[in-house]
This record gives sequence, C-alpha cells and structure tokens, in this order.
Amino acid sequence: MPVALPASTEVRSAARSRARPERLVLVTGLVVGVLFAVFLPAWTGYDEGTHFARAYDLAGGHPRPRSVDGVVGSPVPASVRADQERIQQSWLDGDRPFSPSLVADLLRSRPVAGEQVVEDTRPTNAASPLGYLPAAIGMVVPRALHAPGIVTLWAGRLASLAAYLALTVLAVRAAASLRWVITVAALYPLNLFAGATVTPDGLTIALLLVALAVWTRVRAGLLAPRRAALEVGAVGVTLALAKPPYFLVLALFAVLLIDGGRDRARRAAVGAAAATGLVGLGWTLANGTRYQA
Repeated sequence: MPVALPASTEVRSAARSRARPERLVLVTGLVVGVLFAVFLPAWTGYDEGTHFARAYDLAGGHPRPRSVDGVVGSPVPASVRADQERIQQSWLDGDRPFSPSLVADLLRSRPVAGEQVVEDTRPTNAASPLGYLPAAIGMVVPRALHAPGIVTLWAGRLASLAAYLALTVLAVRAAASLRWVITVAALYPLNLFAGATVTPDGLTIALLLVALAVWTRVRAGLLAPRRAALEVGAVGVTLALAKPPYFLVLALFAVLLIDGGRDRARRAAVGAAAATGLVGLGWTLANGTRYQA
C-alpha cells in the first residue's frame, strides 16, 4: 500500500526539482563560460575585434560610431591593433594560438595616450547600444585605468557572461514548461561561447530564451491580460533593439491564437508582440542600411 508523503516533504521535493535546471545553468555556465572568456584566444570570437571597438567606445561615453580624423568608426588604442596583429601573426607562424609567452607579451602591452586607430564599426549600427551595454560596463574601469587591451577584453567578456547567465537563469526560473529545453539551449556550446565573448549575439540569444519563457507563461494561462502585455512588451522591446532580425521570433506568440483566440491574455500578448515587432522593424529600416536583414 503506497505511503503518502507529508505535505511539507512534497513541497520541498518539488522546490528541489524546480531548482535543478537553473542551478545547472548557473554552475555549468559559470565554470565553462569563465574558461571560454579567459582561455579563448583574444579577439577571436565572431568579429570580436569590431565588437570590442564598439563596446570600448561605448565605455568611454560614445554610444554610436562617429567621425574621428575624417574616418567613421570607433577609436581604440593603437596597442590593441598591434596586439591583434601579433595574435594573427602567431597563428600564421604555426605557433600555439594562445601560448603563455604570448599572453605575457599582451599583458605588458599598455595603451599610450594619444596613439589610437579607428576601427570601422559602421555595420554594427544594426545593433543599438543596448547590445553592447554589458561588455561596455565591464570595460569602464580598465579603460579608465589604461589597462592592457587583453585585460579590458577579459573584463568585457566576463561582464557579457554575467548578463547572459542572469537572463538565462531568469528564463529557466520563469518558464511554465520547456525548462529543460531552455537549459540545454542556454548551455549549448556555441550559445555559451557567444555569451562569454564581446558580441551582441550573447545578449540576443539570452533574450530569445526569455521570450520563450514568457510564451510558456502566456500559454499556461498564468498571466492576466495587462501582465501578459507588460512581460511580452518588455522582452520584445529589448530583443528588438538588441540585434535585428531576431525580434521576428515574436511571431511565435501568434500561434497562441490557434486554440485560444478568445483568451484576453493571449490576445494582449499577441498585440504587444506585434507592437514591439514593429519597433524592431523600424530600427532595422532606420539603422540597417548595410545590414541585409
């Protein structure tokens, strides 16, 4: 004859079960993400040199590419360009891609006041400053202290990782279903790689998972109409501004009307998704002249 567990035991067991995926995201993501951030060769992420320049300029108070000495882009210390070329040459020479001796050389390379080059970052206008904000926040202090470029890069990577993990853990905790799907997506190596390097892609991927979590909440009927519109609107606007054209995932909310078209919360969510999708489309048309979304 089955023995019923005390109610308190069942509650604790359910709480432990619900906490498991988010703990996995946090612990595994933190350990592997830090390894990615520190041990991946510097400036070798997806167009990381360009994204670094944009975030570095944002850390100095300039949110968009600008004209410097007749060149439009984002200025970085000349030492950073030299460091990037040193890494490339090391690879071409067949040396280890990120040897201790190379790291030691990079740590001795410090910016010299007045010596800078301008990186062409005009294509990054497709992403608003929001996409670069986590990395830029991490770079503020080392930039102000004229730290070696690799130290500033590491700070930007770690700050990006912190934002990525915070959002993905939030997504897992908030989701009404698909929690393990979100967990696997958050820890998928290429996604975690993007989250631990300087690029708006990491923030965008994390926001996609938050959008999926909100979708499950609306589908499960957990939200009142106003709250549904608020949650969808908040994640929709940030996703629309992070990096086009990923805001198109908001079309997923329209599926909710197939079997629940009379539900007020679902209709409110679809309306908010449509409105914020238009924000993303407007941003793309206004700023993506060199970005064929």
